[in-house]
Amino acid sequence: MKTEPEIVEEKIGSKEIHTVWVNMMEYGGRFVRHLGQALCRADEVNTRLIKNTWPEYWAKYLKMGESDGCDNEFLVIEGGSDANTNSR
Repeated sequence: MKTEPEIVEEKIGSKEIHTVWVNMMEYGGRFVRHLGQALCRADEVNTRLIKNTWPEYWAKYLKMGESDGCDNEFLVIEGGSDANTNSR
């Protein structure tokens, strides 16, 4: 029997969303990079859907942002550029 994902109702902060999608785009495999692309374009309802459907991915890529010492708040992704080509 398939169990339903846990529903998280609290508001998700923009810094948290940004950290997760940047790390998904940077470090994820093909599927996770596509989730990151969807996340960076998602409205609040679809952001919550992504977080609730793949909570393990959300936690993993959020934790990456917390442990790398990097403040992703100031990272700027230019429109139309490939996120994987950003220099460090």
